[in-house]
Amino acid sequence: MFALQSDIAGEVVQALIDVLPSGEIEAARQTLARRLTPTRSVAAYDAYLKGEQRMREQAGGDERGAASAINFYRGALAIDPSFARAQAGICQAEITRFEDARDSAAFARAQSACEQAMKMDPSLREVSLAMGDLHRTQGNAKEANAYYERAVTDPALRVPGYLGLAEVASTQGQGKVAMEYFERARQVAPRNPRIAQKRGYHLLVNGDVPGAIASYREALEYAPDDADLWSSLGGLYAISGDAAQASDAYERSLQIKPTYEALSNLGSMKFEEGAYEQAAALYRHASEIDPGDFRVWGNLGDALAAGGATPDQTRAQYEQAATLGRRYLELKSDDAQGLALVAWYSANLDRADEARALQAKAEALGTERGEVALLGAQTMARLDDSPAARRHMDFARKHGIPQQRIDALPLLRSLTAKVDTQSTRESGTAQ
Repeated sequence: MFALQSDIAGEVVQALIDVLPSGEIEAARQTLARRLTPTRSVAAYDAYLKGEQRMREQAGGDERGAASAINFYRGALAIDPSFARAQAGICQAEITRFEDARDSAAFARAQSACEQAMKMDPSLREVSLAMGDLHRTQGNAKEANAYYERAVTDPALRVPGYLGLAEVASTQGQGKVAMEYFERARQVAPRNPRIAQKRGYHLLVNGDVPGAIASYREALEYAPDDADLWSSLGGLYAISGDAAQASDAYERSLQIKPTYEALSNLGSMKFEEGAYEQAAALYRHASEIDPGDFRVWGNLGDALAAGGATPDQTRAQYEQAATLGRRYLELKSDDAQGLALVAWYSANLDRADEARALQAKAEALGTERGEVALLGAQTMARLDDSPAARRHMDFARKHGIPQQRIDALPLLRSLTAKVDTQSTRESGTAQ
């Protein structure tokens, strides 16, 4: 197979001799040969393809898919240590683990893998794509864009390259540019669920929940058996206040595959219903599947606290959440909701100054305003700053957070009840 592909590379370059400048002929032959013959080992290539398949099958929230892919990539490198494309695959799989599960340790492994891939073959476009992803996650927009622009020169990498450019534009507040890149990707692959999924997340971050729901539903038209898409759709319905649709989506996700994300999302639904013991059980199960996601530990602390646990009994969960969250924010400081979550954990650990500083940073980013305000309301309520908590609740409502989500949070529900009682008394006095 590889000999045949080498022959094809030679014949293509031979046919272009009259077109290419003489100084570029050998470089073109080598580039095409690397593309068609990335390794001389059929066994190594087989392992690499299995890794690629695992990455296509895995989606947000299921770390095991990326972990399985990494094992196959490592198997390919064990057979052929010079297989640069497999090394780039490890880098991208670790980045996926970092972004999906907020696993800070995965980023360090991704950085190491990318550096090794660059040493092996810096001209390889898969390496450019991986480096683009690495810089994007660090917030290095200029460097990320340069690598993505190199990646899209390879027709096989145009979709992930355009998606990378779209995500960079989104984080830079360039919504129109981001949508243009999503459209370019869609023109290359009209029925690719990942394009609709990424576009949906962009719309969510920018406050367009109905648009995000429509985009995720489109993704499910192309991949109806994707458990994580169903779980994410459930989360969107929950954000919009549609509990029935959210529950249906979560159940559909768990029927397909019990991922930690679906378990955690269902736990959040049970929490909002007041079933705190069930919520805690679901969060515990989720933490067993993926203990590296700080959000799961924070959710578990919330469920235990709402169920009557004392601050001493929830301290371990909030401490774990805060520790993992700070590690994540060292690498991803532009995650507004992440900052607000760690502010909430700090408030529960009696670190008032740290909580206020983190909440201020989250609000200064100007993204995910409704969710950040809702978390800020809880943080201020925990710090016994009722006026600030009420201001945050008002802001959350203005940015699309339904009242039922506010009422589902014990601290805010009690705060709202006090306001209602005071208003009733004032009304009675006036009469």
